[in-house]
Amino acid sequence: MPAVPSTARVAAASLDQTVGDWVGNTDRIRAAILAARAAGARLLVLPEMCVPGYSLGDRLLMDGTIERSRAAVDALLADTAGIVVVVGLPVRHREVLYNAVAVLADGVVHGVVP
Repeated sequence: MPAVPSTARVAAASLDQTVGDWVGNTDRIRAAILAARAAGARLLVLPEMCVPGYSLGDRLLMDGTIERSRAAVDALLADTAGIVVVVGLPVRHREVLYNAVAVLADGVVHGVVP
């Protein structure tokens, strides 16, 4: 088993996200991931609702918001090699909407926490 490092570099990014700008928001998240990894970060923490943009308000109830948020997260998975990324997005569980975070690393969604 490899030795566990005694320290780890952690990064946080404040992004200029736009509500409903799925492509632009995803591109800015991707750029933050690449910059954090290039700086040697092992963990990147991103803002609440950074995937769809904040504040969603009534858009959260519109068809497709949850699905498009998940599709954006899926599109980011390939960029998570060697770094843990925490992103904010809306999720629905048992017909209840949650302001949640997804934990991504090495191409996998490791968990979603409301």
